[in-house]
Amino acid sequence: MYIVEYLAIVDANTAVKCTNTQTLKNLIQSDIDFAIQKKMIIYKGYSFEYEIVSGQVATGDKNTFFHLRFYAKEENEIPKFTEALKSIRTVLSIVTKSPFVLWDDVTLYFSEKAYPKIFRVENLMRKLLSQFMLVNLGIGWTKDRIPTDVEKSANSNNKDLNFLHNIDFIQLSNFLFSENYPTHKDSVLRKLKQAKDLTNLNLEEIKSLLPETNWEKYFEDIVECEGEYLKKRWERLYDLRCQVAHNKSFTKLDLQQVEELTEEIGGFLESAITNLYNIIVPEDEKENVAENVAFNRSEDFGSFIIYWREFENVVQRLFKQLNPVEGERYRAMYKKFELFVQNEIITEQDYIELKELFRFRNVVVHGVELEVSNVELKSQVQRIAYYTGLLKKQILDTEQEHLEKIVNPIIKEIYETIKYEILKMGDIKIKSNKFYIAFVGKSNIVDIQIQQKAIKIWLNLHIGELNDAENRARDVSKTGHLGNGAYEIQIKPGQDLEYIMGLIKQSYAKNKK
Repeated sequence: MYIVEYLAIVDANTAVKCTNTQTLKNLIQSDIDFAIQKKMIIYKGYSFEYEIVSGQVATGDKNTFFHLRFYAKEENEIPKFTEALKSIRTVLSIVTKSPFVLWDDVTLYFSEKAYPKIFRVENLMRKLLSQFMLVNLGIGWTKDRIPTDVEKSANSNNKDLNFLHNIDFIQLSNFLFSENYPTHKDSVLRKLKQAKDLTNLNLEEIKSLLPETNWEKYFEDIVECEGEYLKKRWERLYDLRCQVAHNKSFTKLDLQQVEELTEEIGGFLESAITNLYNIIVPEDEKENVAENVAFNRSEDFGSFIIYWREFENVVQRLFKQLNPVEGERYRAMYKKFELFVQNEIITEQDYIELKELFRFRNVVVHGVELEVSNVELKSQVQRIAYYTGLLKKQILDTEQEHLEKIVNPIIKEIYETIKYEILKMGDIKIKSNKFYIAFVGKSNIVDIQIQQKAIKIWLNLHIGELNDAENRARDVSKTGHLGNGAYEIQIKPGQDLEYIMGLIKQSYAKNKK
């Protein structure tokens, strides 16, 4: 037996009066395809049982409710039964909005047929991604890589230690098709900033840094299917899956779509699984792939990865500053933390906390989703932000980093001219901090701040020590300023540099070695 129940509320002020069971029957029979005989409704020769209960809505507005039940006895009746109910809903729309569905065995019938097919293709996708991560990447999402306390926690909730079996259906396709990777944008910007002119840029190298989906990078060559084609079908299947999961109306047409989509998608996924062993992932790409997977788990996971990448970049810059010759000799992150302790940049307690933070990062990237709550992720993001700020304060900006921030090429040209003339004077070193570039002999000779529309310099002389006939220098001895000395000069495009170099030479004479 298949039962469908509707509840229709009819407004007392509707144009077509329908206030009792008989008037509702008459309304249904106004459609020539229907006839009602006692307890049976006949629709185009097909008959099925019905019940109608009516009454006044208990709100005092004289609206009428109709509780309708329809019965189909056999499975083979469902197509005609469904067609008849659709026509009944059309008739009801004359006196009410869409009726409330109280029970729908027809939707249950089609949903039960659809779900095993959806379940199969969903797990084919999980199999593909799990096998790719474990075999092709070798990242080690296995039991022996999970800390004991985490393993116990996971087992107490779920024996499945693979996070791919705990994420939403639609997120599975994001692993294949998302371009939302935190590393690509930074890599492109860094490459562009480092280039002095177009001759320093290699188009193919820049293209290699642009976002590229895992599908394009690893799977496209082994499966005869366009990524966008598969992505759209997966999204449609997700919508149908939601109809089943949320008990929404599910028709024979929906079932047919599920059958077509699962057969098509399943074929592509099986082909990909068969050819997985033909995929080779370069060693230096494996960590990025792992981070990208973690990034797509949820908004909080993505936020953690973004903050971690910034922290990692600061650690690397500071490490190179402390070890300009050795470079990447110590690749392990904790070795870099040890160096920071040796240089008294961080304390022993900071070192312990940073090692724990690094361990947590590895759990997020290589571990199980169950073990990390969103509350814990947000807490760790705050810790990352704190240590990023702490380490960033120790980084000395280089001359090149000052120049990279400037858009106007004329300003850069003025700086290069001044720099060339200063270095001609004698044994002078260039040192930088966050605010300016210093030219140093025995002490600072001149400090230069490069701005977008001008260059500001400070001469390391006391008031009365500078001979400035044209009064080009401003007295800042009693004003807060960034550079050393009591004299400040602003240089804009078109100004005479020869006179200004004469002023700088006076500071050189006092502060040279």
